[in-house]
Amino acid sequence: MNIEELKAKYEKYIGTDEFMDHVFALKKDLLSSDSNDFLEYHYLLMNNKNLDSGERDLIKSFFYSEVVNERDKTKVGEFLLKKFEQEKTPQKQAELIKILGYLRYSKVKKLAIQEIKSPEYAIRFASIIVLGWVGTAKDLGYLNERMLNDPEGTLRQCGAAAMRQIWFRHKSTKLKITQYINSAIRNETNPDALTGMIITIQDLYRKKLGIKEGHYGDLSGDVTKAKEKCIKELDKILILKMKLFLYDIETDEEREPEEYTLDEALEEFYYLSEEEDSFLGIIDDEDRCIQFLFVSDNKWLVDIPRVTENYTLQKYADYDECVAMIKKVYELNKIVEFAALKKHTLSA
Repeated sequence: MNIEELKAKYEKYIGTDEFMDHVFALKKDLLSSDSNDFLEYHYLLMNNKNLDSGERDLIKSFFYSEVVNERDKTKVGEFLLKKFEQEKTPQKQAELIKILGYLRYSKVKKLAIQEIKSPEYAIRFASIIVLGWVGTAKDLGYLNERMLNDPEGTLRQCGAAAMRQIWFRHKSTKLKITQYINSAIRNETNPDALTGMIITIQDLYRKKLGIKEGHYGDLSGDVTKAKEKCIKELDKILILKMKLFLYDIETDEEREPEEYTLDEALEEFYYLSEEEDSFLGIIDDEDRCIQFLFVSDNKWLVDIPRVTENYTLQKYADYDECVAMIKKVYELNKIVEFAALKKHTLSA
């Protein structure tokens, strides 16, 4: 099918009550080619004032459709990026950032970071949202800067919400997001911004702090009271201390069980000498213990003794895996069993 045939098919129904009856059959023809002519016509359709807003939105969604789409996504992304550079209105530019985000175009993250401090509200909004969709732990700093400094409370709210989107895909960001929100929430007074921060903490820790999120994203609750509860919860999370003990072979230093925060525990583990049989252990409120014993180059023995049951759980792990386990223990405030631990009977 050539472009003139495609146009003739669409023109037959545009502005009529029959358009929606044929829109999906027409979609197959529209997405059959990623030639510049077809992409240009698609873009014109998306902005055609003879279509109502719902019809235009549907046509717009076809750019990132996963069904009956024969187009090369990279080629489509390059076309839309060029349109972003050519468009003059913030609304159109913001719309294009979001389309590129839905498309998961490889260069959209760079674009979102570039535009996240735009003087235009719509462009900042789109950039924050899209960075939440495609960002990783390395991008949290950009969102934190907006959560702290954007002049609009609704966009500070979006900064927190976008962090939550990153956490959905990268669970290891939980502590860093918590630290960022802990710093922001204490001086925040805008109800919208506070709501975004509180909702994010509620999701990260599965806590009910006073804000309810409906099925359609509607929010309700007493923000002032919820902020107080959230800060108290953050204090528990971030100032939590657990008992730690260690022995460093190189320095011959021994520590009896004392209470340490997570940051302090991670610092002690970092500086523990990598000499065979140096170890660090953590004890929870139920006197359960987990120990990390250095074996050889980047190899640690993780040990959870179950003395009363006459067995121990063990596995080997590298440094980063040990750090992740320490963080999880502090996050849950208890010693838990980790994947791949093997049971060994204790000798009599």
